[in-house]
Amino acid sequence: MLELVVLGSDPDVGLEVAAAVGGIAYVANDATHEKAPFRSLVRAVVSDPDQLAPAADVATHLVFSRQIKSHDVTWERGTQTPGVSACFGLVHNENLTHQQTDTHWREIHAPLALEHHAAMWDYVQLSVVRTLDGPALDGIAVCSFPTLEDHNERFFNDAESEKIINADVATFANLRSSPRPALLSEVLPVL
Repeated sequence: MLELVVLGSDPDVGLEVAAAVGGIAYVANDATHEKAPFRSLVRAVVSDPDQLAPAADVATHLVFSRQIKSHDVTWERGTQTPGVSACFGLVHNENLTHQQTDTHWREIHAPLALEHHAAMWDYVQLSVVRTLDGPALDGIAVCSFPTLEDHNERFFNDAESEKIINADVATFANLRSSPRPALLSEVLPVL
C-alpha cells in the first residue's frame, strides 16, 4: 500500500497530526532519544501531504508499506501500544541500486529477520518510492518488540543471529550513511 511517512522532531505534534488524519504515530516518550535523527514518525494515507506538514520538520517520504509480521491488537486503539519500535533508516549500499537494495531487503533480509529476531512481534518495511523533503532514504524498517526488555536483551536470538543479521545488512545497506535508529512507541489510529 502506498502511504506518506513524515519524520519530525516533536512527538506531541506527531501524535496530534496522526490523530487528525487517522494515521499511525511512532513517538519518543522521554528525553533519552534527543540524539535520534527524528523523534516522531507518522504513517498515513492522505490525498494532501500538507495535512502531515506540521509533523514533517525532518523529512517526508512516499512509501510502499510491507507488513512482514503483525502483532495482535488487544488494547484500545488511540492508546500507546505496549513495547517499543526501533525505526531504522536505510540508505542503499553504494554497489547496489535502490531496486536491488529493495529486492534484497524484501526477499532475503525479511525472512532472515523473522528467523533471527524471534522476540520481534511486528515488522514493517517502508520502502521509499520518493523523497519529497529532507534526507533521501531507500527505506525505513520498523521493528517492534512487546517490551523494552525484549528489545534490549532479546533483539537477536543469540550471538550467531546477531552475526548473521549484521553481515546481511552490510550487503545491502550503507552503514555509514544510514541514520542511527530511533527507539519510539507506537500509537495506533482510532477506527
